[in-house]
Amino acid sequence: MKKTISLLLCAALGLTLISCGRLGAQQKYSDTAFDLFDTVITVTAYDESREAFDGHFAEFIALLEEYDKDFDIYNSYDGLNNLKTVNDNAGVAPVEVDAKIIALLSEGKAVYEKSGGRVNIMMGSVLALWHNCREKNANELPSSDALSAAAEHTSIDLLELTETTAYITDSEASLDVGALAKGYAAEKACKYAEEHIWQSAVISIGGNVVAYGVGNGEGWNIAIENPQEDADGYLHVLGITNKAIVTSADTQRYYYVDGKKYCHIINPETLFPAEFMHSVTVLAESSAQADALSTMLFNMSIEEGKAYVETLDGVEAVFVDLDYNEVFTSGFEAFIKQ
Repeated sequence: MKKTISLLLCAALGLTLISCGRLGAQQKYSDTAFDLFDTVITVTAYDESREAFDGHFAEFIALLEEYDKDFDIYNSYDGLNNLKTVNDNAGVAPVEVDAKIIALLSEGKAVYEKSGGRVNIMMGSVLALWHNCREKNANELPSSDALSAAAEHTSIDLLELTETTAYITDSEASLDVGALAKGYAAEKACKYAEEHIWQSAVISIGGNVVAYGVGNGEGWNIAIENPQEDADGYLHVLGITNKAIVTSADTQRYYYVDGKKYCHIINPETLFPAEFMHSVTVLAESSAQADALSTMLFNMSIEEGKAYVETLDGVEAVFVDLDYNEVFTSGFEAFIKQ
């Protein structure tokens, strides 16, 4: 799970209020849903009435539920071939899947190439070993032998796609799309919302935040949580619109072994959790891009990551190093409000 980014918005459950206002004849409303993508979903948007907003919120959540079921690697659903179905049929047969799944997996292959293998949706066999140890909360690590053996089944070429089918050719290989799924679903669902539901909204799907529209004429204020334990206040509050923000950090889904913290973001090169930084926050025009980039950058040195971001149009980032110092790309600070 990505590190949660807090929304400083009006009337949102558990969130800090900055201001309320009107957008023409519309007012600002908020609601929260749980469980989809194993996370919290919060929407704050301008609508004609509470009743209208509630209906639109239900429509939006229903759309997200489709993506959640399609991209689920842990649960099966009657009459649906999802990513768990693809994993279950590894080495057996191609699986007919929805176009949303083909699009996500195609994006995963492209991201693998762009990231130099630092983001690999075929890391399921390795990630499962870490997941099992973390869920047991045991004072133990996966063995090096087990990790090395699992890594033999992580080639991106083991995933074969057609226009309608997905097939993993190795029975010991599996998909894990945790680095992409929420960001991809957020991008697609929020694009639908912008075109068909709300003209101005900010939406958080487990910390994958998309903000669009005028936000009462001033954009939206988004607060980035500080990765330092017991720190006062937020790291920064950003003023944005028509942007997405995603943070990867070592502050969620971690456990301790012999007093050392091991987070959930695994470096494909070492097969162990990345240790370059405490967090990286990416600001981009696309939630899918920001999601993939945040994982990629977390698996790079800050110097290398900053240099890479500087080559991208419309992307900025702030890194928090292991001593809690901040490193900004050249345009990030222009978005800071406080």
